Amino acid sequence: MIKSSTIMNYWILLSLLLLSLDSFGQVTGPSLFKETKSLNPAVVSQRRARVLSINGKKEQIEKKQDLNRISGGSTATSEVDLNRITAFYGGKGSSGLTSEIFLDTSSGSRTNTLSSDQSRDENETKLQYGNFLGSFSFNRFFGLTLGMVESEYKENYSGTYDNLSYESNFAFESSTKIVRIGSVFNFGLNVGYYFEYGSSTFTSDSSGPVEVDNEFTYQTVGIGVGGTGANYHYEFSFEKSGDEANKLTDFKTFRLSVTLEKSFSWFSVGYIGRYYINGYLDSENILYNNLVYAGLTDNRLENKFNFSFGRSRGHSFSGSISFSSTEGDQGSIIRGFSNNDSDAKYPTAIKERGISLKYSYSF
Repeated sequence: MIKSSTIMNYWILLSLLLLSLDSFGQVTGPSLFKETKSLNPAVVSQRRARVLSINGKKEQIEKKQDLNRISGGSTATSEVDLNRITAFYGGKGSSGLTSEIFLDTSSGSRTNTLSSDQSRDENETKLQYGNFLGSFSFNRFFGLTLGMVESEYKENYSGTYDNLSYESNFAFESSTKIVRIGSVFNFGLNVGYYFEYGSSTFTSDSSGPVEVDNEFTYQTVGIGVGGTGANYHYEFSFEKSGDEANKLTDFKTFRLSVTLEKSFSWFSVGYIGRYYINGYLDSENILYNNLVYAGLTDNRLENKFNFSFGRSRGHSFSGSISFSSTEGDQGSIIRGFSNNDSDAKYPTAIKERGISLKYSYSF
């Protein structure tokens, strides 16, 4: 059987997001960007209008790794390009049942390159992903989210580089179910919290020595404090995720987030910053974070800037720009090319960037 950490490395390749990067959602109150789904399902009851939204997004991740210890002067580069289309419906908040529905379909490729001054070898793999998420708020004191993610990743390549041969023939599927409950209270400021439980099954078909047939579960708790007005929203939140290896009661790893949003009549701007402490595993983006950051314990900051043109009712256009970078040591990013030492780690630099455009109609 393959190690759990290696299993997760391949599981993450199936998607850049478990619940998508656009799930930079809210814990204490509704976003001014009405097409943003809520992280805390109790926030759904506070939505200001119904909205239908469609989003096109382009995401890129580049990882560069120094493999000088395997082959002198060599560098490995892994580039992931993902094209995504998402659809979103959010109901108008009320004291009764209010809902949000989110659908996501994605496809992309991962290109691995080994290079030096003397030689070069390149291969490409494919991935695809589908996600359904439904949130239901009965009032601000109780909300429920139910979600399912289906993913597939296929890897089939071989090569020879600097007289060293490597190969991989690997097919991988996963299915994830998510249940989340939350609540919001007002004590002058809004205070929100949520609890999430997720379970996943994943299997593989490999012509090589790798066999995968396993299950993975996690739990997440989050709490936030913030304020919301007619033309502003802000909040600060703390989140802790736990699994078999990293218990929920172990507070060595966690995440701190800040959200700042402001509207000016027909134009809105916003910033979301998320600071990851000691390799915190983001339960919103388990797949994504294991692909990019598996094995890294360095602290890092993720940044996202939002903008929107349009009034509170009718047609509007919005978008976002996100970026992050970090450095640390990771295992070889190219499967099979590790100098017969699967536990070895090498200096790795990671850059992320994404851009999205959305059309929404609010009524």
